[in-house]
Amino acid sequence: MTSAPDARSAAAPAAAEHTAYLAERYGAPRDPRRTRRLLVVVVAALVVLGGVAVTWVALAQARVEIRTRDVGYEIISDERTDITFDVIRSDPSTTVRCAAQALDRGFGQVGVAEVVVGPSDRTATRVTVEVATIQRASNGIVVEGACVTLPAETSDVE
Repeated sequence: MTSAPDARSAAAPAAAEHTAYLAERYGAPRDPRRTRRLLVVVVAALVVLGGVAVTWVALAQARVEIRTRDVGYEIISDERTDITFDVIRSDPSTTVRCAAQALDRGFGQVGVAEVVVGPSDRTATRVTVEVATIQRASNGIVVEGACVTLPAETSDVE
């Protein structure tokens, strides 16, 4: 004895065909678990990036601001130029290292020297550094942006 086809079983192939047609035309629907997993990964990445940004801003604000101001230079000989400049620190208790350079008439570097400036009770410290040169300099300047803070235990302080 055979039973008549059920209306549901007859509709199933038609629905499957329709679903296949729609998937082919518009793409298959996404797995909700995959979407949720992607959302969790994106949120976690944003949290990590936010933490990095907050840390970076906090460290940038905690840094000691160092500025320099050229005061002058004296050409002693073809082999030496003395360069005088001020080091201005937001925290005078920090030790910094700066570079000064002697330049020729074409602004080529003919000598460079580094100097360590130790802690002070004032924010501005005047420094004179002797720069050995390979030929006669025409001027001397402190290298812009070349002053960096040093660890507190630095011992070779001027």
